Amino acid sequence: MGQNPIGLVYAKNEVTSTLQTLLSDNAGRLLVSDNAGDELSVLNIGTAESVVSGACVLGRISVLNTGTVAGTINDITSTGTPAAANAIMSIPTTVGVYAVEWPMKNGLYADVATGQTIAVTYRLP
Repeated sequence: MGQNPIGLVYAKNEVTSTLQTLLSDNAGRLLVSDNAGDELSVLNIGTAESVVSGACVLGRISVLNTGTVAGTINDITSTGTPAAANAIMSIPTTVGVYAVEWPMKNGLYADVATGQTIAVTYRLP
């Protein structure tokens, strides 16, 4: 089997026996889609960052590691500043999966607290 010189990651589709290229975002994080292909996930968010710049629908938040205080999910652009006025929810301090289904007008920003690690799913309009 040959080397993969440009760093693409492939997965074998067990139904069709074909190789599919896995997608990553600009930060190099793996984007995982659901079976219908309309929902994306960003995994292992451990620092405050812009997940999506622009409109989307936040699907679920998975809390993988808890912090001592709650972080927030904010509806802001990638250049915005998280504030109480644009926070849509607190990131829980209990490990679990939380269904949200909330439309984001400006963008999806995860302002995780120290020690928190989360994953989010979202859909583009």
